[in-house]
Amino acid sequence: MTASEASTRAERKLDWLCWVFGVLAVLWAYLVHQGIGPAPVTIDPAWYQPTGFMTRATWLSFAFESTGLLIAILTFPALALTIAVFLTGRSAVARALGYSAVVACVLFTYYGDAASRIWEFFYWRTSAVLACMAITLGFSLATPFLAESWLRRRWPLRIALFLPVFCVVVGFIRNATGTNPSLQFSISPWPAVPVFGMEVGTLFVMLWLMGAAMGTGGIALSHRHPDQKIPLIIGGVMLGVTAPLLFVAAGSAMSLLPFRAGAETYIPIAVACALAIALASTVGVRGRPEKLDARVLHMAAGAVLIAVPLIIGEVWARWDYYVTREQQARSINDALAAYLEQEEIYPDEMIELVEANYLDAVPTPSIGFGFLYDGEFRYRSFGSSYILEFPAPRWVECAYTPSYEDDDYADEEEDAEDSGGASDGDESFDASWSCPSKPPELW
Repeated sequence: MTASEASTRAERKLDWLCWVFGVLAVLWAYLVHQGIGPAPVTIDPAWYQPTGFMTRATWLSFAFESTGLLIAILTFPALALTIAVFLTGRSAVARALGYSAVVACVLFTYYGDAASRIWEFFYWRTSAVLACMAITLGFSLATPFLAESWLRRRWPLRIALFLPVFCVVVGFIRNATGTNPSLQFSISPWPAVPVFGMEVGTLFVMLWLMGAAMGTGGIALSHRHPDQKIPLIIGGVMLGVTAPLLFVAAGSAMSLLPFRAGAETYIPIAVACALAIALASTVGVRGRPEKLDARVLHMAAGAVLIAVPLIIGEVWARWDYYVTREQQARSINDALAAYLEQEEIYPDEMIELVEANYLDAVPTPSIGFGFLYDGEFRYRSFGSSYILEFPAPRWVECAYTPSYEDDDYADEEEDAEDSGGASDGDESFDASWSCPSKPPELW
């Protein structure tokens, strides 16, 4: 038996211990949740309801003078247990649980102290959202380790392991609208999970891994081509820093991101990627090119595993928005306009459009999966006007009302036609929407 095989066998024997530390980290996060969250109004709370006992503890009262200090104190045990997970075993899932516990402690403490009103208002929903976000970010941060374990499996098992994750991510992004009461994932603040946990948090982890893999890959190549060492290192680092920035710029330009990218976005990403390249290419490598190669593979695979469901979910949700607003809603509005021209009044119900042969059938909004979404276009008639609404991702509620044309407006239109001008029908249509033609950025 070689020395490396003996070391690997010894590490596997301690895997049970790393699982113990991982479970303890999760239990500590649960304890923080119970202690820092708002106490329920019921006398006998359920096991998942926080009791707020830490907020009443005299031994911890000094820490409440500073939210940062409180976060540091309550997060330290989870951080120490996560470090113990790394020192005692190589289980990727145990490491992911440790990361999740650390993130959960930060979130629970912040919302229990600095933003307690949000927790008090949404109550158990806030607990669920914060837990989901912690799991999302924790497992994203552990993706290189999960990818290492995933790559050791055969393809059938790889697909079986990845498919549920893929479905959950895409399902959340497509279905969490925040405005439709009939949608299972819509109850606010549920959209915080796909928006802040996936579209922001997980996205930045993916960019960080992408940049680190590219930069470290250039450094790994320099070990094999010493005659081109400097150009390969410089090229790899530049690629590792700029590629994530280009990715964000493209996503922002195509309205696939919930924010508009700017200097405040690009600078942190560039700095984070540069630091990641420096750490990934030095810590634990010991000058061994094969170590660098393995690290590059695992970081790149982790970035791909994150990117595939994230990008597909975003593109799909963007397509849903386009089809629902620009095709299905437009067909309804055109039918209503034709009905008004014939009847001089809008119908009381949309089914009358079908009965009068203005529509073959009333369409259903193409938002989300059918087995999770049973929404419909909401229509209200006011006789000479109406409102047509549908929910969209990212807390967006789209509403259309027909333009009101008075005599002065009609005269202006006639003057424009006499002068050779022409009104833009699309602009008139868009002017009556409460939501833009592309999904809006939230900030």
